Amino acid sequence: RGPVTVTTVVPGLMRTGSHVQARFAGQPEKEFTWFSLGASLPLVSMDAERAAHQIIEAVRARRAEIILTPIGQVTARTAALMPGLTAAVLHLVNQLVLPAGGQRGDVPGYELSPAMNNRVFGVLTALGQAATRRFNERPSG
Repeated sequence: RGPVTVTTVVPGLMRTGSHVQARFAGQPEKEFTWFSLGASLPLVSMDAERAAHQIIEAVRARRAEIILTPIGQVTARTAALMPGLTAAVLHLVNQLVLPAGGQRGDVPGYELSPAMNNRVFGVLTALGQAATRRFNERPSG
């Protein structure tokens, strides 16, 4: 078969339903909200089984790199063309998504999930909720 090859996988967020098991600190409600949305929306996250199939195919094809999510692909291309701007934008996103401060300690997502029980949030996180059931990510507390 030839020499050993390496495939670098840039997965991005996977829709595994793990947002209900993740633990959130600082401002748990805000962090749970963005993580649940990110782990549910199609352009940001990817179905875990689809990702696994793409990874296997990339390894079989001996590809050097595979970037799975659309947002990851755009980010990689933008970073190659404009690294300074990309770093600045990612820093800004980090500041917005994970603001400093907060009073609460470590809270599991399944304790925060009922607080997010509104129709719009439910529609936007439907794929993430389906993944939670599909991959057996049940509350452990």
